[in-house]
Amino acid sequence: LAAARLNMAGVHNKARQVTVPKLPMRRLHIADRKRDGSEVSLLNADATRSDTVTREPSPKSRRNSTNIHHASSDPPSANASSFNSRKASPRRGKDKAAHSTAVEKRNKAVNVLQQSFHRLQVSREAKSAPMTFRINKPGEDAGLADYGELNFIGRAAHNPAPFLRFAATREPFLSEEAYCSQVLDLLERHWKMQSASVLISITGSAQDFDLSPRLHQTFSHGLAKAAHATNAWIVTGGTDTGVMRLVGRALASFDERVTVVGITAWGSLLEREHMEGCRGQRIEITNQKKNDRFGANLEPHHTHFLMVDDGSRADKAWGTEIKFRFALEREYARRRRVPRVLLVVQGGPGTLQSILEAVIGECPVVLVADSGGVAQALDHFLFRSNPPSVPDGKDFRAFKDLKHVERLMKIKELNDISHKVSSFVLNDSSTAQLDLYLLNAVLNDSSQCKPQHRLKLAVEWGRLDVVSSILQESRFGSDSDAVLLPALQMALLKQNAEITSLLIDRKPALVEQIDFISIYQRTNSMLFRMPELIRAFGSEEALDAEGCKTTPKTFLDVLGPWFRKYKLVPGYVTHLEILKDAKKELGFSSLIVWAVLIGNQTLARIFWQWHAEDHDPIRMALIASQTASNVARILNNESKKYEEQATMYEGWAHELLDYCRAQRDAQIVLLRRNIFWPDTIIKLAVQGEHKTFVGHRRVQMLVDDWWNGASLTRELSLPSSASTLQILLYLIFPFHDLSLQEVESLEPSANATKP
Repeated sequence: LAAARLNMAGVHNKARQVTVPKLPMRRLHIADRKRDGSEVSLLNADATRSDTVTREPSPKSRRNSTNIHHASSDPPSANASSFNSRKASPRRGKDKAAHSTAVEKRNKAVNVLQQSFHRLQVSREAKSAPMTFRINKPGEDAGLADYGELNFIGRAAHNPAPFLRFAATREPFLSEEAYCSQVLDLLERHWKMQSASVLISITGSAQDFDLSPRLHQTFSHGLAKAAHATNAWIVTGGTDTGVMRLVGRALASFDERVTVVGITAWGSLLEREHMEGCRGQRIEITNQKKNDRFGANLEPHHTHFLMVDDGSRADKAWGTEIKFRFALEREYARRRRVPRVLLVVQGGPGTLQSILEAVIGECPVVLVADSGGVAQALDHFLFRSNPPSVPDGKDFRAFKDLKHVERLMKIKELNDISHKVSSFVLNDSSTAQLDLYLLNAVLNDSSQCKPQHRLKLAVEWGRLDVVSSILQESRFGSDSDAVLLPALQMALLKQNAEITSLLIDRKPALVEQIDFISIYQRTNSMLFRMPELIRAFGSEEALDAEGCKTTPKTFLDVLGPWFRKYKLVPGYVTHLEILKDAKKELGFSSLIVWAVLIGNQTLARIFWQWHAEDHDPIRMALIASQTASNVARILNNESKKYEEQATMYEGWAHELLDYCRAQRDAQIVLLRRNIFWPDTIIKLAVQGEHKTFVGHRRVQMLVDDWWNGASLTRELSLPSSASTLQILLYLIFPFHDLSLQEVESLEPSANATKP
């Protein structure tokens, strides 16, 4: 690396001239050193030529040269002659030349591959840049797309929303799939949108409608919970009307971090004249105009906007974006292999076409049956009437048109085969939960969610009832680890204590296969954002270990320097080294340390209870207490929380020591060493200044025994009844009888019980 840097910089010095080889210098050795030190030839083992460094002789170089010759057992002349004979060997020269040629070819091939990959990356990013899009169909007077950022007045709490206005199609130059892929590259590469684990598309009426406060609360909370739990993308029509307004405001009131993408028709937007000709600038949007049948404002709580332009304007532009929207959703689900679901709230006759395209595209559909409109009409047609019929009433009169009846019949025919459509009622007396119905719609769709992925998705969604149901119904057989381990890993990343406990109950041995490096890297904690850890997570060892179980050696290589530097966990590095030498795996003790570091006392309690069955629970409680105290000194903003947790962990150890029925049993617990941890418990408590634990009556009795001389290295001790005056008399009058007693051995009593 140093040679490459010098080669790029072209370093030249007046005192000496250095010619650096193009290949990396792996090994340098002295080829010839003259006695006066005026010239030294450095040979590169991988190069075909040597580099000559010319410098002025100095006394220091003469001394070094002389010392080198005198240090050898042979005379200098013999060394020089033998070295020159090896250098002059023709066979050695040929082998070296062949090796150098092979190395040159290999490095040249690597450079070509790197340059090709870089050009490919640049080309892909350039093709998806906003300025590469057009706003008219091919064959017409094409113009550059409009793009930039929208700043909605009165929405200061949100970041500006990026937008792009582009043509509805690029055929015949680009197919529909290629065009959608180009737009997705824009979202991910230029707008830096995080990948979603599920795509929730919401459609319905563009007309304003009202929900009761309770229904609004239930709908908002369920949708926000579903979106946040799964890192979902929410896709709507993007305008400030009807269900789009409901979704935007609902998500904004519960969670600011949810990604809400609005895909709308350019020709139906009000204030679009402010965005025309924009090339990356920030536009102020006021939404002062009122919505009407010719256009609507943008919903200000959406985070991203895609504006599809097919040339239509005013009322003729409504719905022109639907085809591209569903094609984009389908392409993203195929590209990222994530499930998608369509949620229908109310809706008019035009929404039937969206539902039909979703069913044809094998996308599950969830109807809010009591929201009215097409959702209620389709629910009645599919599930509540025999023969199928449209409900009576003036609100459903439009659906009795022959064209709409044909669409209803087509949806029923497809649903009888694929069972893609489901519905639920969200009324005042219902306890329905929106996120549960969305999850069930995805889990029951075998075309999108494979059986081995159902459990992980349910864990990611955070539904304990669904996870429990899957565990009870499914029989994983020999491949249970392949199903349970990803689910447990996800539960730890989500820090869901209840689901984590449920999965560990199913198979405790899974903890030995956990990827601890990924857990530390992806845990959102200020403690894990230190520069040392960021560099460690980017190291070669960390990248090689990604997705695999973490061994003690890998843990030490990646995170060991950080633990050694800050010394947050007493004896933890030594513990890992012992595990590595004993060829043991990481277990509950490492999970306890992680839970304590992130300040999750609920998870720490679960892991500590499992650790208590076969290991040393008092020791781990004291280690957890001291770790929390050390973290409190680093994180000033959360010091109070960690100090309270440190007191709680020490209380666990204090409470557990009460289970020792006899003093001899307590002495065994406090003084016996653990083969996987350094020091004894009593030493750990004293070094950690655990005053509450040291003040326990069992510990104080042990201290009294030490005062009387009852240590493990002695055979006799003073009786506990000996007073201080008697001891002083014995010092003055050694012939005084103190009735010394034998020190008992460290064997558990017959009444000892396991905590």
